[in-house]
Amino acid sequence: MRSDQAVWAQRNPRLRAQAASGQSVFGATEELAQLADADRFITWIADEMHPHLGPRVLEVGAGVGAIATKLAAAGHQVLAIEPAANVFPELARRTQNVPGLQTRAVTSQELLASGIDTGFDSVVYVSVLEHIRDDVAELRTATQLVRPGGTVALFVPAMPWLYGSLDYKSGHYRRYDRDLLASVIATVGLELVDLRYMEVAGVVPYFVMYRVLDVSTLRASSSKLFDAVIVPASRLIQRRFGSPA
Repeated sequence: MRSDQAVWAQRNPRLRAQAASGQSVFGATEELAQLADADRFITWIADEMHPHLGPRVLEVGAGVGAIATKLAAAGHQVLAIEPAANVFPELARRTQNVPGLQTRAVTSQELLASGIDTGFDSVVYVSVLEHIRDDVAELRTATQLVRPGGTVALFVPAMPWLYGSLDYKSGHYRRYDRDLLASVIATVGLELVDLRYMEVAGVVPYFVMYRVLDVSTLRASSSKLFDAVIVPASRLIQRRFGSPA
């Protein structure tokens, strides 16, 4: 149940109407676009990853390109791949004039099988691994795409007890705790360099909205409030007190 919380969600009558999709069509495009426009949040994620990334970066499941654009602006050469048929056109549109950024409508497995020159310095997953049922197999693919000594950077939703209506609508199989994520990383033979929580101030609002009230969508007003108030508060708290263990 820790590794496939969507099974629990399918049995929950309050969530059953919100079909989760693991197919090539993404089921929460409005939420994806709103989070992509949460510039403070996206900048924070990119700032945390940037020091650990090499020059040539592959982003898997790039969505509409918010993180890829930030990484390209920071000087990385980025290949952003996105297999969802209803998302890739927007990714291509938003990034067509971004220097140092290329896009392809493929999965990581298809990219590997294509014979492209692999050996990326870094492979990045931002809010992607939770959408993949076999997360271990996905990370094994990442180890084949990254060069020896390179890095794999992961950003995933945390705390399984927070799994709620928005997770299910978005097609999340799970939220991770530290032990589960560390286990997946160790299983594929990656060396764990750093593992930390982010955005701690958002835990209580998320619990109320998506566990207690079962709100079925991320409203634009909520996204703006999150980016304007909760994200700066979280960064300030963690800058002063560090990330929780």
